[in-house]
Amino acid sequence: MLGVSAEGAAGLNRQVEMYQWIEDSKSETQKTLGGGEETVTTYSYKKEWRPRPVDSSDFKQSDQHQNPGMPIEGDHFTVATATLGAFTVDGKTVANLGTESPVKLSPDVIGQVTAAIGSDKPVNANGTTIYVSQNRQNPAIGDLRISFSREDISEASFVGAQKGANVTGYKASNGRELFLSAAGKVDAPQMFDAAQSENTLITWLIRFGGLFGMFIGFAMMLSILGIIADVIPFVGSIVGFGTSVIAVILTLLLGPLVIAIAWIAYRPVLAIAIIAAGILLAAGLIYLKRNKTIAVQAPTTLGRA
Repeated sequence: MLGVSAEGAAGLNRQVEMYQWIEDSKSETQKTLGGGEETVTTYSYKKEWRPRPVDSSDFKQSDQHQNPGMPIEGDHFTVATATLGAFTVDGKTVANLGTESPVKLSPDVIGQVTAAIGSDKPVNANGTTIYVSQNRQNPAIGDLRISFSREDISEASFVGAQKGANVTGYKASNGRELFLSAAGKVDAPQMFDAAQSENTLITWLIRFGGLFGMFIGFAMMLSILGIIADVIPFVGSIVGFGTSVIAVILTLLLGPLVIAIAWIAYRPVLAIAIIAAGILLAAGLIYLKRNKTIAVQAPTTLGRA
């Protein structure tokens, strides 16, 4: 499209950025007399280079901050297939393993870019970057900068299934597809260990995300108590803190239980350990809260004596 090529590369990336208006919004919730709440939202605008078009029609002040259409966007081009000894593998998979490096642009690219994007702004090339701008030191809304990078790789390792002359994904008994890849020469045990470590990390991230979601759910369910207590000044904040503590305790009790249920059939010892850890954490929070309450009440008791 623009006359740029990368001979011998497995992939070629086209990065395109346009100078655009960006809208930021900030909302603040303020409590009103009688236990109600009022949300005030303020909008601010700034100019940034962005790789994707930003729709300014949804801006609060769209008439004053309009972004033009993006005449060309970024893209990724790869070889169709790559050779692995006597076998072939998908070219996109190989290109994604490659090392990126910038592509130097020839002078004749300027004419092809000018014709392709149809812009009345000057087009200039600076080594590896194309600028579509009246003044690249002081960009204006709608200005473009375009660059290219190539992906090169000489050796790669794969774990998959042989289908004729191709190496593709292996469909396991659970229906999931297994296809591992790594740059360079890597043996199978290392690739399986890396895949298992990555899978374990993802699993725990999902668990922590579920626990956080459970906490948010409990906090929202109990938030009505804080709203009711807002009728009396300062009481609402105290009740709100208390409901947050309760939400944490409920999460620590029920969250590990939900996680452990999935483990009971496969790893009962680990399941019991997770449940026990959740009970200990919740008990610790209750103990700390009780001691704090006793410490606060102690001076009042001595004063009455």
